[in-house]
Order: sequence, then C-alpha cells, then structure tokens
Amino acid sequence: MKVDLRMRNSSFKKTTKYYHLNFDFQTHPLFRQLDWIYVQKKFQNVISSFPVQVHSLIMMDTHIHILISSEEKNENFFCERFKSEMKSPGKNECFCEPITDYSQFLNTYKYLYRNSVEAGLSQTVEDYPYSSLRIILGRSVGYVQIDDPIGLIQNPIQTLNWLNSDCDFKISQLSFLRQDNSLSM
Repeated sequence: MKVDLRMRNSSFKKTTKYYHLNFDFQTHPLFRQLDWIYVQKKFQNVISSFPVQVHSLIMMDTHIHILISSEEKNENFFCERFKSEMKSPGKNECFCEPITDYSQFLNTYKYLYRNSVEAGLSQTVEDYPYSSLRIILGRSVGYVQIDDPIGLIQNPIQTLNWLNSDCDFKISQLSFLRQDNSLSM
C-alpha cells in the first residue's frame, strides 16, 4: 500500500519535541457530546498559554489521547495545567510519552485514531464522533485548533485507508510511508 503523506521522514523536526499525552477522564454516558465540547474548550484554554501545536485529540470513555509538539520542553507544565483546568473527579493522572523519531510519530498517530475502532466503538476511524479527525475532515465543529502534519485533507482517501488498515504498527510496516520530500511539517 503506497500512501503519499505530507509529513516526511526528512521533515520530522529534531528541534521540535513531540509528545503523546494520555489523560484520565471519565465521560458521562448520557452527556458524551457535552463532555467532548467541554474537553475541547478546556484544552484550547490551556494551549493558548503554551507554545504547542495539537496534532490529534481523541476522547475515549475513560481517558483522552493527545498528540502535541512544541519547540520548548514544557510537557510537564502543560500536563499540570491541563489537569488543573479539567477539575474532573478521580486520579487525574497524565502520562506523557516522548516521541523521538518519525516512525514512532506515525505509529502514535495511527494508534490514537484507531483506538476507537480497536475498542469496538466505531467501524472506521472517521466515524468516531469524539476525535479531531472529524474536525479535520469538516464533519464536526471544532473548539480546538488542530494542526495535521500528515496532510489528511490533501489526500483523504489514501490516508483514511492507511488509518483504517489493520496492519501491525512495527517500523518495518511503515517503510511505504518513508518517501523523502522537501515539504515540512
């Protein structure tokens, strides 16, 4: 499968820090749509105070996945601010995984959007209503600014086919995505 993505191995900026954040958050079964709006607005409040770019945001039933990048190493302050902004009951733990290379970025990007499919909450990645993917595709109103370095909107069919494919997330499986190009993130 050949996929033409905007972000290339050569454009993965080594000076930029990338992070996958996993934040505990319990949704209410009757008010998930309101929870989704709440999460986006609170998140937008936080990112307005930090020099970060949001690449994906997904709300599951018990947690939130966030993929961000920043020129500064401020992920711990960012997590603490987000936790205090959310004020949700429970542990409110925030796990932060640094992303160190292009393959790991692609693995994480795909993992986050496939999370709802793997959990049986949707048939396809684009059908899950609590995902920034729907905002990028124009299928949902967004309350948070999303920067998509993959270039989904430029080539939606191929990118969605890749996201919906049930291939292994190993680096060897990503060789078809490694095409050098001068386009940057």
